[in-house]
Amino acid sequence: MQTIFGLVQLRNPSPLRSRDLTPAEFALAFSFYRKVICSVYPTRRTDLDEYLFIELDMALRFGGSGFYTYHVHFASQATGRIKLFNQGTYRGALDSELYCRIFAARASLSCQSCGAPSHLASACSVSSPPPQTPHSLPSPSRNASDFNRLSPAREAGWCVITSMS
Repeated sequence: MQTIFGLVQLRNPSPLRSRDLTPAEFALAFSFYRKVICSVYPTRRTDLDEYLFIELDMALRFGGSGFYTYHVHFASQATGRIKLFNQGTYRGALDSELYCRIFAARASLSCQSCGAPSHLASACSVSSPPPQTPHSLPSPSRNASDFNRLSPAREAGWCVITSMS
């Protein structure tokens, strides 16, 4: 695997990891991992909590198994960094290069009613647009592109994502 530090040879996949985890399974497994790590290194709790938030945000925003693919690659890079440089990895920050490689071609999920990310139309609290009065100007409707442009990675210029539709 090519990383910013050079080529890192990865081992063959473990037979224990035979499938991708769902967001709920990942959150449970990572919570156990966090509990073990924090029992020895209590100062790591903040960055592990932030990493879990980043992962679950990706799962909500994009659906599918992209969040888990990000996790596997991020963990592989962290392992390579330890092996090559004996240096730990701060997990509480988004790896923008890895994020763009995995999610640049994926459209984020959004509500069909209001266009907001992270929830479906069935869970939307906006049931219908406000009524128009005869003398008011029509307001622009919110759609997925209004919210997609607010993604932190896109806003920071980390990657350019264009809609596939």
